Amino acid sequence: MINSDKLLTIKEAALYLKVHWQTIRNYIKNGDITAIKFGHNVRIHQSELDRFVANQEPVSEEITIELRYKCTDLITIENILIKIGSKLLYNGELTDHWYVPNDINDSTHTSIWFETGKGQGVRIREQRIGYKDSIITTLGVKRLAEPYKKETTLEKEIAVDDYENTHSLLTLMSFKEFVTIVKTRKLYSYEQFEITIDMIRDFESGLEVKTTSVISGLEAKDRIRKFINRSGLDKYLEETEMSVSSLAMRNFAKY
Repeated sequence: MINSDKLLTIKEAALYLKVHWQTIRNYIKNGDITAIKFGHNVRIHQSELDRFVANQEPVSEEITIELRYKCTDLITIENILIKIGSKLLYNGELTDHWYVPNDINDSTHTSIWFETGKGQGVRIREQRIGYKDSIITTLGVKRLAEPYKKETTLEKEIAVDDYENTHSLLTLMSFKEFVTIVKTRKLYSYEQFEITIDMIRDFESGLEVKTTSVISGLEAKDRIRKFINRSGLDKYLEETEMSVSSLAMRNFAKY
């Protein structure tokens, strides 16, 4: 059993409560959870999380809602985000290795497997922060909360040692890597929204706005669209069904 006095990072706290990491930040911001700061680092006592859980009424499962956009002017978009007070949380390079079962051999079968809710997106991510040489590696799984509704997903991510060992594990489980996407990512936070700008190597750029909620998906999407219009970003964005990462996956996939 984990010691109740153990200090947890934001992501460790999110895994402990089984929520998105941005939800933990919102809890801290709203005073629901007390955190401790060590310079720029934030830590939370596990006992504080236990206290928070004990005081909560049962709630519905939290879902992630995201809307995707094509970008026409990245410089102006970033200037708007900075002007309205968005906080830059991450700026670095990501290498995403995506996997499907061995018996899937084309993009049509991949789409059916994922969009019907029968399967899930499985990804090993290698993350470089700024100009640092160190790499953080994670294993992530994403599936649709409801079949064919791409904007509502259930997501989990855990830290792993490295790409090679995790790749071997997935291979043993009869999964194969079918595409690798390299991108530069900037991640902003504004109110309850997470805004991601992806610039994919040898491809295009796109933006996603994500929020977590226990309200209906329609209400959450309406909340995102109102934010886009209110901020003035709508003049430089075009809403699309597929993210730029998904389009790149189709373009570069090799089965």
